[in-house]
Amino acid sequence: CDSILDTSPHDRLPTEDETYQALSGGWDEDQYDEYEDLGPGFRKAYLDFNAGRFDEAAAAYAGLVEEAGDDALFVLYELGRARAASGGALAAGGAPAEKVEAERREAVDALTRFLERLPSGRTPPLRAAAWNELAQIHLERRDREAAEDALMRAQEAVPDEPAAYLNLGRFLLVE
Repeated sequence: CDSILDTSPHDRLPTEDETYQALSGGWDEDQYDEYEDLGPGFRKAYLDFNAGRFDEAAAAYAGLVEEAGDDALFVLYELGRARAASGGALAAGGAPAEKVEAERREAVDALTRFLERLPSGRTPPLRAAAWNELAQIHLERRDREAAEDALMRAQEAVPDEPAAYLNLGRFLLVE
């Protein structure tokens, strides 16, 4: 017996467009414009990253950064996130330490370039997120001093955000 419950729209998988729109909902206008200018290559890389295909995303982002040259800004953040996630996946899979560290170095490089290029006062939450990514990498490297510095900078980027204080406080509790 077929019923209306058997044809629920919730039973279908979201389309690629729907997924992309949902994932991109928090971007600011400048970030959205840059990503749109990068074209379908960015879109595919972003969906790959969010599907856990970090290596593919990182390779695509690296190509987009190279193509964009000095105009690359927000895609550097995405590249840093992808490299950090790739390094984490490699570490969890028991990859050689040199390979893991190479990904971490690439992540730190991309995130640092992003933070250097991001104009002061622009997109503070994204600035804080980049500092939090760096803090995580430093914690994985067991560089507590660098991690603390990054967490403090994240908190300074969004001084009215309680989560930034919470992250720093949690770190200091185990210090």
